[in-house]
Amino acid sequence: MVEKDTYTEISEKRTSKLGYLILAALFVFLFVIGQTVFSDIKEIPDRPDSPSFCLYLEDIESMTYKRSCSFNEMDKKYGLDVIYLNIEHDIDRIIGLNRVINNKEQLVDLNEYKISGLLGEYDVSLQEVIADEEPLLDKSEIKSRIGSLESSNDVLSSEIGQMISERDLLIQKIRPDLDRLEVLYDEARDDYKTQIAYYNVKVFVLKLLFVLPFFGVFLFLYLKYKKKDSPYTIIITSIFFASTILFLQVVLVFLYEILPMEWFAEIFRVLMSVSILKYLVYYGSVVVVIVLLGGIVYYIQKKVYDPKRVAYRYLKDNKCPNCGFNLELAEVYCAKCGRQVKTKCLKCKNLKYVDLAYCPFCGKK
Repeated sequence: MVEKDTYTEISEKRTSKLGYLILAALFVFLFVIGQTVFSDIKEIPDRPDSPSFCLYLEDIESMTYKRSCSFNEMDKKYGLDVIYLNIEHDIDRIIGLNRVINNKEQLVDLNEYKISGLLGEYDVSLQEVIADEEPLLDKSEIKSRIGSLESSNDVLSSEIGQMISERDLLIQKIRPDLDRLEVLYDEARDDYKTQIAYYNVKVFVLKLLFVLPFFGVFLFLYLKYKKKDSPYTIIITSIFFASTILFLQVVLVFLYEILPMEWFAEIFRVLMSVSILKYLVYYGSVVVVIVLLGGIVYYIQKKVYDPKRVAYRYLKDNKCPNCGFNLELAEVYCAKCGRQVKTKCLKCKNLKYVDLAYCPFCGKK
């Protein structure tokens, strides 16, 4: 049985650059395929219908366009379609009035802007008269234009008032239906929230049935080949990482969809409202980042500067593992630092390196 070589140098290439590129492409391919499968899985359960947005009429006093409406099963379940169709004609009239009112109000604003400009010109003309200069502008013409614009605004304001009265009467007329529609719409929306929660659970279970075996199998293979230091480890690693990302995506998306966002917002608000907690979050996040990044650096340093790995790299260059001095002058001990570099093999009695596991003469450990 060949034992794992603990002296393998960390800097040795396990595959070529092209190999890494292909493995990266494999990772991307698996991730994209996973998204396609997830998209198909979402179509397996019947997704519940949300109440149609066209039935949301709380802003009817300002609506200037009609929302297209194709009633779904949820609308029909709560009778929203019947109520809406009963008042649709009045809604159309209200929307039409709002559109005309908005146009006329824009004309009033435009006239007010023009009047403001003409008043400025009129003041300039008066100053020229006071200064006994020849006026460049005709005061009477300016006054006439101002009067015409003010008269136009009076007419527009009167028309706007009449239309607002007509609109308010129509809204008052259909108010009972609007109130009933609002109540039923809220009930339908609550029903939808319940149904969509069940739908998300079904989708989550189906996604898990797909990704969990995939994740479990390649986790097992990754640990198995990693333990054996198999050359296939790097291939399994790419697939395992892809399955891990897909698994985490399934879990995190489910938590995001199933847990009310108000919870997270409230937790964050409470943390930010209490000074001590706020600073604990700030400093805690800093500590977490330092520990995480520091741990990664420590792990790399530990791997790179492991005594056995360092010894292996020095011995490959025929140097003392302790001081780096050339070993050509050494028999058993380093001529510079005195460190023992060779010892007798217990099997064949020839000299072998202390830091290497196997004897170069008999091949025994």
